[in-house]
Amino acid sequence: MIDRACISINNRCNLNCSYCHFHTAEKAVYLAGKEMNVFSILDNIMQHINKYDIEVFKLGFVGNGEPLLDYEALHEYIKYISDYLSANRIAAYTITNGTLITEKMLDFFKENKVNVGFSIDGIPEIHNQLRCNTHSEVMKAIELYHSVNGYYPSMNCTIGRDVLKKAEDTIAFFEPFGSRITFSRMIGAGGISLDQFHCFLDKAKQRLNVRTGGYDSVINVVKKIKMGLSFVLHVVQT
Repeated sequence: MIDRACISINNRCNLNCSYCHFHTAEKAVYLAGKEMNVFSILDNIMQHINKYDIEVFKLGFVGNGEPLLDYEALHEYIKYISDYLSANRIAAYTITNGTLITEKMLDFFKENKVNVGFSIDGIPEIHNQLRCNTHSEVMKAIELYHSVNGYYPSMNCTIGRDVLKKAEDTIAFFEPFGSRITFSRMIGAGGISLDQFHCFLDKAKQRLNVRTGGYDSVINVVKKIKMGLSFVLHVVQT
């Protein structure tokens, strides 16, 4: 049974991270895609929840970039499903690079039970090298989240060769937050093997709350909407 989905609400970003596989010259033609009707997608999801009496449906509002660049649209999507959020029928989340978030946004996400994850690649030396010298900005945003919510947010870290060289420092960086950390394997230039990645995860799990689970399989579900356009809903099953 499908009980989770991830909707990419935009194809743009305010950063140019060195390992990004979305925002390259080769991908530009694919990222200039057609508009989609997210409200129709949300209608389908709510109908799906009701039809199959799904207790909790996990829904991500992300982007092939930075979703908060389209915060006004995201605000409307969340309001549209607010009844399902308040009833805990939908557990929604978004992931940000932390450079655009404000206290007003965080208050809105908190009010509507939307989890906000932050992308941060550990220690300043590594993060700044990979993610456009934004470590101090992201840390300020994480502390702002803490002040609004009373606890630290979930975080996402990409593991490549440079991080492996500082594995102990990276693990020690995340340890004081006490929040759930999702580690992703870097591929391509600077990437690491699966064996190297799992070796790192084994070390991290000894001291951190690491998000674990089976490998995600992504299914592209294509449906037609009334105007004759199509949208792609990326559904993740674990």
